[in-house]
Amino acid sequence: MLDRPASGLPPLESARRDPAVAGLHVAWAQLHAAAPPTTAGSLPQKFRTKARAIATDLVGHDQRDDRALIESLIHAVDTLALRCDELANRLARLDDAVGEVVDVLGADLVRLRAAVGGATSRDVDG
Repeated sequence: MLDRPASGLPPLESARRDPAVAGLHVAWAQLHAAAPPTTAGSLPQKFRTKARAIATDLVGHDQRDDRALIESLIHAVDTLALRCDELANRLARLDDAVGEVVDVLGADLVRLRAAVGGATSRDVDG
């Protein structure tokens, strides 16, 4: 009847659970993780802290813009992954429906062929 089966393909995996998407979130969380507490009192540590604060002030605006862009891109990836998962679910339901239609039509076709075959043999015999 059919050249290939109507269903039986494995379901699509979740795009939101893809390691690339999950890794993006992990990397973003690590980037924003709080800095480890420092021990107060050491002159080199105070100097490093002050130097870091000055550097942040100097590049802070550009860095905030970059972070906002990256955050927007991460949200866009999440939105696309969610949409892919919704489409995969719809596709799975359509696959089930097509399988059911093929089963019903196949059974009807078998009954029709049997009925036509029985009528043809009676016409030839009779």
